[in-house]
Amino acid sequence: MIAFSQKALILLEKTIGVIHLSNFDIFCFKQNQLYGSAIPQTSEDIEIIKELGIKTIVSLTRDIGYFIDEKQLSKDFDHYEIYIPDGDIPTDSQVSQFIRLVEKANENEKPVLVHCLAGCGRTGVMLALADRFIYGRESQEAIPAIRKVRPCAIENPTQEKFVLTYQFPLRYQISQKLRKRIM
Repeated sequence: MIAFSQKALILLEKTIGVIHLSNFDIFCFKQNQLYGSAIPQTSEDIEIIKELGIKTIVSLTRDIGYFIDEKQLSKDFDHYEIYIPDGDIPTDSQVSQFIRLVEKANENEKPVLVHCLAGCGRTGVMLALADRFIYGRESQEAIPAIRKVRPCAIENPTQEKFVLTYQFPLRYQISQKLRKRIM
């Protein structure tokens, strides 16, 4: 464990912000509910995630198996893979799966960590969508909100437009709570 990580973790718990620990950036978007990060690469990174009380990990990249034993990851966390190509946007079914997953984790008090490779583009898109569809933020406010804690979030015009204009298709199963919020 990095010597100053405990102090950094306390700071992260109390504020919404980014903590830089070695090569692993983790940031708090919704305190005790929703976090983002670059891809965890070491057992130290996993220990930091555990210390934050995170119980659910959503991988938006297929690369995590290169760094971390996925079997061990699945023992320590509820681990889900929603693969989105780098620089791309999610499909309707991926958005639906992600929103349902985060809502369920929130109901069960299992904080969620979302990561892609760098924790910027794809992670930023998904966190901004959660901000809109779970936490009720207006679409025009979602991008500045995520960039406040992660300036590199949402990396290209296609991702920006997607976050601003995406409408949740009702053909996908969504919770009654979410349905009321978007109708």
